[in-house]
Amino acid sequence: GRSVHARNMVRCSCLVLALVVGAVSALVVAPPAAVSSSARVAAGPVMACNGGKGGNGGKNPPKDKTVYRPKLSKLIQRADSAENVKSVLLTAQTEAMLLKMNWKYRRAAAHQVRKRAAQFGVEVPGNFAAFNVRPRNAKKHLLVPSM
Repeated sequence: GRSVHARNMVRCSCLVLALVVGAVSALVVAPPAAVSSSARVAAGPVMACNGGKGGNGGKNPPKDKTVYRPKLSKLIQRADSAENVKSVLLTAQTEAMLLKMNWKYRRAAAHQVRKRAAQFGVEVPGNFAAFNVRPRNAKKHLLVPSM
């Protein structure tokens, strides 16, 4: 009878061992899953496209800063003689780009263009890119190209 009792004891201990391993593995697997789901929920509003401020979405960066200013600085560098100032800076395309700019950037650009033209003795027309329009912050649809 002892061998039957010993076999039952081994089976019981194997069963208990299997249960303990199952419980431990369940505990080990469960917390990371819970943490990841709660982290996803917490990161939801923070990761919104407009910084979680509400409203209907984020904004694009201003073109004055990211498109027009770098283009203008390249044009000013390319205008390295009196002829180039006239053929590169004082053109209809440059004027159209300047008229699309915000009034503050356009005013700063006016200083840069006039300064570069003065280096080579070129006169910038007063009405070029609406540099002479007052008030300076007039609406863009009121600005008229000179070329």
